[in-house]
Amino acid sequence: MQNQLSIKIGNDEFLADLLVGDAPKTIKAMLAVLPMPSKCWHAAWWGDAIVQHEAPKEKMPYIEPENSVVFCSRGEVLWYPGQPDLGYPYGGGELIIAHGATELKWRGGYTPANLFARINHNLDDLDDIGQEMWAGGGAKDLLISLADSYTPERKPRWTGPRC
Repeated sequence: MQNQLSIKIGNDEFLADLLVGDAPKTIKAMLAVLPMPSKCWHAAWWGDAIVQHEAPKEKMPYIEPENSVVFCSRGEVLWYPGQPDLGYPYGGGELIIAHGATELKWRGGYTPANLFARINHNLDDLDDIGQEMWAGGGAKDLLISLADSYTPERKPRWTGPRC
């Protein structure tokens, strides 16, 4: 089984290690629909998160909760399977990439998502992208695919102070 995903946000690419032992059903469903091109934007309502809203319904099936979390941190990649059994309108599913502290909560309560992968490199770059999007950078192209021999390189993005 493939052990890594390539996550391309705009022109920046990240590798995410699949958590095979923790979320095998989610990973199997995700790998079956790759590559998955779409758009993403910042989800400030959850904290520091980038979200791909509404994957094509014909591609991604409903996935039972598995390795579900509501608090996530920098670099974690999750699939929100929706909650159609509760009647929430957000039942189509969303891919979530945390670039900092994230709390998955909606006005109806917590909305657990399946943690299935983790980005372990260039986390400062990931945070910079999220901050740019939050500050008004708008939507970016998103491409989730199987990783190849990509080797990430650290490239400076932000020269100002870190908070």
